Amino acid sequence: MRRYFIFSLTIISFFLVMQCQPPIAIPPTSNGPPGTYIPYDEPPYPLTPIRPKYPLFAMNGGVEGTVIVEVFVDKNGRVTETSIMKGIRHSSLNGAAIKAIKSTKFKPAKQKGEPVGVWISIPISFRLK
Repeated sequence: MRRYFIFSLTIISFFLVMQCQPPIAIPPTSNGPPGTYIPYDEPPYPLTPIRPKYPLFAMNGGVEGTVIVEVFVDKNGRVTETSIMKGIRHSSLNGAAIKAIKSTKFKPAKQKGEPVGVWISIPISFRLK
């Protein structure tokens, strides 16, 4: 009975202490975390085709697949941040997809006629012919 009482007091004390702790402030970023929805009327789109270079090691190994990259296209049409949403075990394909996207200039998204930075997901397929 005494153990149960001490355990109960410990649990109650823990919850009381946790309620007294101030919340942890997370500093805001200008772009928000990946996946943050930023409303827009017109989506961004690449001004030139996105053509990744197939890594030789992956090509020789017969590695194929699709890499989905989440990117932040700023209001100037530049890719400033990237994150792999779905990658391929062969990391050189992931890197090739990011490199190709970062080197592409985009027409920025627009909201009420003004350019805005937004997060979008871009699938990059690697297929051997």
